[in-house]
Amino acid sequence: GSTAAPGLVDAVEFGVVRRIGRRYVLHGDGGLWHSGRVPSGADSVTGYALGGEAGVLVGMNLRLALAATHFARLDDVPELRRTTLGLRLGWELPAR
Repeated sequence: GSTAAPGLVDAVEFGVVRRIGRRYVLHGDGGLWHSGRVPSGADSVTGYALGGEAGVLVGMNLRLALAATHFARLDDVPELRRTTLGLRLGWELPAR
């Protein structure tokens, strides 16, 4: 982590949420970053991450969703590519 080895990072991120009716939620996010060693920026790499979920609101503001994420570097190092798929349980505060 960056606590043990600080890094310089430039990043661009985005996120979108779309409610469909009262019960369904679509969520997507992603980003592109460039990072390197402090203070010179040496050994820099550029990478990206994409994620999304499709969920349904159940009970008292609980959300059950199928989620997927993909993480990779742009220099295409296959050993560092990761894709995950899972179930996510979350909650939302009621809208005022």
